[in-house]
Amino acid sequence: MKLKFKLMAFLSFFTLVVFFSGSAPAYAQDISGSASQKNMLGQLTEDDKKNLRFLFDSLNDPEKVKEIISIIESLILIEKVNLESNENKFSLIKKIKFNVSSIDINKLFISIIKSLAIILFSFFLIRLVRIALNKVLLNKTEIDSENFSKNNRYIIFARKIITFSIFLMSILLILKIFNIDVIKYFSSDFGFQLVSRTLTIVLVIILSLILWSLISSAIDRVLLKANLDRSGNRIRTLLPLARNAILILIIITSTIIILSEIGINIAPLLAGAGIIGLAIGFGAQTLVKDIITGAFIVFENTLAIGDVIEVANHSGVVEGMTIRTIKLRDLKGRIHTIPFSSVDTIVNMTRDYSFVVSEIGVSYQEDTDFVIDIIKNVFDDLRNDETYKQNIIDQLEVMGLERFDDSAVIIKIRIKTKPGLQWSVNREFNRRIKYAFDESNIEIPYPHNTVYFGEDKKGSSTSVNINLKKSEKN
Repeated sequence: MKLKFKLMAFLSFFTLVVFFSGSAPAYAQDISGSASQKNMLGQLTEDDKKNLRFLFDSLNDPEKVKEIISIIESLILIEKVNLESNENKFSLIKKIKFNVSSIDINKLFISIIKSLAIILFSFFLIRLVRIALNKVLLNKTEIDSENFSKNNRYIIFARKIITFSIFLMSILLILKIFNIDVIKYFSSDFGFQLVSRTLTIVLVIILSLILWSLISSAIDRVLLKANLDRSGNRIRTLLPLARNAILILIIITSTIIILSEIGINIAPLLAGAGIIGLAIGFGAQTLVKDIITGAFIVFENTLAIGDVIEVANHSGVVEGMTIRTIKLRDLKGRIHTIPFSSVDTIVNMTRDYSFVVSEIGVSYQEDTDFVIDIIKNVFDDLRNDETYKQNIIDQLEVMGLERFDDSAVIIKIRIKTKPGLQWSVNREFNRRIKYAFDESNIEIPYPHNTVYFGEDKKGSSTSVNINLKKSEKN
């Protein structure tokens, strides 16, 4: 039903074009008296010729001229009344006896049939193109399901281009059938310039879109293949910035070419843009500082996407960077957006490798050598664990007895891990240390509180009844 409606609308449109564009001399001659005088005189009777001679002879007599004008005005008035009452829309044409050329119905019918055939063939061809492109899309989706959305976008774009081209060719062919020579019009100087500039603008837009699509797809493929090592993080950091810069460059270049094709002088625009840029540079010094600082930080490889850093009193994972800001997500899931101009010092906690640095306190009564042996045994068990052995990249480093605190002796150790994994290793190591110390009856000191109940006026302490009950273990 939808296809039939499109066909009827398409056919009606071109039928109207033929009859009202003034370009259908092959089917109907001009109704307003475009036939030659010779044909007209050949069809007049002797009485009509006598009336014409009388009319021409009367033109020399002013009185008769006035009488003829009065008769014509009366006829016109009568025809207006008839037209308004819709009694007969063509009565004026019949009474004035113009010679109306007959319409060539056969040629018109043949032209309509040809146009209808072109329309049907166009819809059939568009249908075949859609089926073929859908098959291509399904095959590519089975091969590369990750790029389904991109393949779908490309197929839709190609289908629109092909559909538009088919419709354009159909319109040109139908106009040619009805003797409307569009090609001849566009062959003129004005038409040629119009077509050439329009095609240039369309070509620039299409090439810009294709170029951007290819570059964006290539960048996405590289980002997907980037690993979690340092080089992968650096690629994930630089490529989004490069993609934004390339997009801006493509937009500016395409805009300049299009404005030039339209006929706008771009030299004053470029000069004005330079002046505006200079004014913005003076008025937005902080913005310029953000951009310059960010460029140095990125290209000096100070940090990358996925690093855990501490900057401007904030710490978290680097989730993204623009030309002027850095975005951190902290442990609570909050996003901190920090301008590069506020960055004085960057502490990168996941650069190349990391360390677990732990200070273990034991009581003064404990044998420190025995405690160190237990710590080493705990580390050996941790490194032999299937879950954690891939995260530890070196032997335990016992740095020795660090210091003497008020109630504990502090032993300092260090474990080298892969970048970003020091926290999980540290938590598991602490859990195992606590379990090993409990088994070996090694005391981990903690602060003690002494409760003083005070004295009465006689100097006697307040008595307190304490009932201690030993718990029974099953």
